Amino acid sequence: MLQQFRSSEEVGIYFAVVKTLALISFIHYAMSATTAHRFAEYHALGDKARLSAYVAHSIQWTFWPSLAATIVLLALGKPLLWLFGPHFVVGYDIMSSRLLALWCARRSVRSSGSSTCSAINTSARWPMRWPSS
Repeated sequence: MLQQFRSSEEVGIYFAVVKTLALISFIHYAMSATTAHRFAEYHALGDKARLSAYVAHSIQWTFWPSLAATIVLLALGKPLLWLFGPHFVVGYDIMSSRLLALWCARRSVRSSGSSTCSAINTSARWPMRWPSS
């Protein structure tokens, strides 16, 4: 669809930027995959204290690695894009602005929300109380 509005070269650069940014989503995916069974276990046992503590723990283990990955991508964005080819480096401006926009708009909500969403999905109860920290 983008090719109807932009040249193939620009779409290719955008594609490389988006695929590079997708590296951060692996953190979210990994944490969701590794925490869901604990959420279900603690919910099934009715252990609200452990469930709340585990949600808070998983939020920390999603937020901080996501922040670190964002910083690494900001620092190494040009060399990473250069791996696609020298002319892909022009996409760094798109990458940095998109990274910062994503971080400001969604990253903190998504990292805290991913663990909470996993807990809600495995417990099938709403509303869930947010852990106090």
